[in-house]
Amino acid sequence: MGRVPVLPGLDLALTPELRFILDLGVALALALVFGALATRLGQPPIVGYLAAGVVIGPFTPGFVGNQEQIGQLAELGVVLLLFALGVEFSLHELRRVWRIAVPGAIAQIVITAVAGTAVAVLLGLSPVGAVVIGSAIAISSTLVVLKILVERGEMDSLHGRAAIGWMVVQDIVTILLIALLEPLAGGGSAAPVLL
Repeated sequence: MGRVPVLPGLDLALTPELRFILDLGVALALALVFGALATRLGQPPIVGYLAAGVVIGPFTPGFVGNQEQIGQLAELGVVLLLFALGVEFSLHELRRVWRIAVPGAIAQIVITAVAGTAVAVLLGLSPVGAVVIGSAIAISSTLVVLKILVERGEMDSLHGRAAIGWMVVQDIVTILLIALLEPLAGGGSAAPVLL
């Protein structure tokens, strides 16, 4: 527990609950301010949200939130947004755009992963580390694409459905890549994942 001077001669003890509320309040306030500023500058609000995350992060001076708690909140937010995407996007929709989404997403992942791996090897990373970096570069953010499509009102357009289908394929590949991280690092067999 830390103590924060509120007024001269008056100290306030920060319990874990109070610290959480302070972190949450500052994060929401910064997201609101930076989101509104991004919108005012003609950018999507998500650009402002990212800037707010950088400002509250540990690599900038000023207020630094509890990284563990904010990280858990961020993970919960990602889970809820992906759940919302899953509720809105059915396999029937994926079947409508599979001729574009599946081969396109797989080709894009392979090409980007190979190029990223090659660059990482040239920069001196080990082959296994280079493959991990190349694979991470190959995956786009479903949340960013979804947010932009929703803001533009293009979720139900053909290109919006194709983009979401593309992202769903990437998410499935991401799950496989995450499951293969331990075998890649030499910590187990890939047989269960392949099965």
